[in-house]
Amino acid sequence: MHEYQWKRSFKVFTFIDAMASGAVKMGLPWATARELAAQTVLGAGKMVLETGRHPCQLRDEVSSPGGATIAGLHKLEDSGHRSGVMSAIEAAVMRSKELGNN
Repeated sequence: MHEYQWKRSFKVFTFIDAMASGAVKMGLPWATARELAAQTVLGAGKMVLETGRHPCQLRDEVSSPGGATIAGLHKLEDSGHRSGVMSAIEAAVMRSKELGNN
């Protein structure tokens, strides 16, 4: 893995952990929860790369009106997830520049 990817992977690791923790909260064992979370991220990434479609287009295709996916997406938006991820990337890049690690 390229050094750039390692440095930026902390956000994905945190997201996988949060997904797994949510699954455990809902009753899944830790091992199963981690496996499902990691496989979900892997599969989603492969879909973006292999289809060449925008992630939002793929997200919209799996979101049924009134369904579980859109309910979960609403909670993510309410929590500022998108803004938080963008802010985390910005902070990491700025700090890396301060440290001279362009």
